[in-house]
Amino acid sequence: MIWKIFFTWEDGRKYNIDRILKIERCASRKAGGVGMMYTCMIQGQESHLFYEVDKWFMERKTA
Repeated sequence: MIWKIFFTWEDGRKYNIDRILKIERCASRKAGGVGMMYTCMIQGQESHLFYEVDKWFMERKTA
């Protein structure tokens, strides 16, 4: 069985997660809190997804 993993951004756009590279316990420096950080490849770019107490989130890029 093949699973497609994706997330939906605030504006409704969907992004496929191409590959999970690493999973580690880590603090989010921008959002605060401590949970599991998933280092993923998304459209050819490395990104971090965080999971903390039944909540998934991604740090927002700042201008």
